[in-house]
Amino acid sequence: MEFKRIRKQGMRAKTRKVWISECGHYRIMWSNNIHGVDVKPYYHASIKRYRDDGSAWWDYAGERRHYRTFNAAKSACVKRGRLEKSTSS
Repeated sequence: MEFKRIRKQGMRAKTRKVWISECGHYRIMWSNNIHGVDVKPYYHASIKRYRDDGSAWWDYAGERRHYRTFNAAKSACVKRGRLEKSTSS
């Protein structure tokens, strides 16, 4: 699974960075600031989920926690992808 960094207008690279998978269903966010308060830098792995009415939201891809490294967050997304493929078959 490959991730590409995206830059959104208004998002400061000093406090928040976002990577999206090539399929667009997985996201990794890096942050070191929450509501103006500096915190220890962390990565957050997410998966895009859909409701019956078609609306979407981002849910945890792995465990409900933060990851210290990009590779740990990426492996959570990959593991979730393998789980989804095995249950859909």
